[in-house]
Amino acid sequence: MKKDLYSHLKKLPYLDTSISFFSAHKQHVPHGWKGYPSSHTAFEILLILSGEQESIINQNTYILKENDILLIPPGILHENHCFSTKGMTYFAAHFDIDDPALRYTMIKNGRLIYPDCTPENSTIRSILDEWIQLYDKKTAYTLSDRFLTLEILARLMTAFVKISEENEENEVNIQILSIARSIAETIQHNFNTFFLNENRDKEQLLMKNIYREANISMSYGLEVFKKIYGISPKEYLDQLKFKEAKRLIRNPNISIESISDQVGYSNVAHFSRQFKKWAGISPKIYRQKTTSFDPSL
Repeated sequence: MKKDLYSHLKKLPYLDTSISFFSAHKQHVPHGWKGYPSSHTAFEILLILSGEQESIINQNTYILKENDILLIPPGILHENHCFSTKGMTYFAAHFDIDDPALRYTMIKNGRLIYPDCTPENSTIRSILDEWIQLYDKKTAYTLSDRFLTLEILARLMTAFVKISEENEENEVNIQILSIARSIAETIQHNFNTFFLNENRDKEQLLMKNIYREANISMSYGLEVFKKIYGISPKEYLDQLKFKEAKRLIRNPNISIESISDQVGYSNVAHFSRQFKKWAGISPKIYRQKTTSFDPSL
């Protein structure tokens, strides 16, 4: 047996995860503007640049003023209104991470609003300002800009995790994290197998079979998964389908009908309705926008 020559060395923390950043935009809206009631499978962060916003979150009403920051975890029903008579300008972005421990830490922080003139707001605002500066860039985005976006996101998540770590009540049982990760990995494996196999078996994607393969009961699996990820396993699977559908739609040589089948929909009309629910636009319009290099997508 070979001796491990490096076992005595200190190592940096191991990290096997993926993060996503999307739908970042800045907008001025008039008094009376209302966003659609929605809940997302990812985190949403919103900064009020001017004016005031009324946010209804899980049936509770909050008023956000200039420079206030709102962090909405996955699965939280919310609706935003422009509360200011002179209109409102805001910056918003969506991001996600699939590491269960990091995700749980951010979700269970429990804080939605980071008011102006607080240390936490100052830290987060300085990071968001870098995104806004990049957003306001007049020239085309470069490859280095893409990596800069990722670097800023990593610093933002680090800031939120540090804030959460100050609350010792956020600690979670390692066994629960392991169960949630097992369910997520089973969903990922089954979806990848389904996608790559020409003879696709939709039984692989049924939640009852996912739970059985993960050796977890449906009720307990749902409870644990939502506690860690903030969304249900079905919503997690939908997230994978949406991500893959977007990638395929960007290829104009693949028909919408073929994409529908590849991500698990036998009915293209059903797929189109679901995609519009995810993206806010139809697959056809999404393809038109992405093939003309719309930076918002």
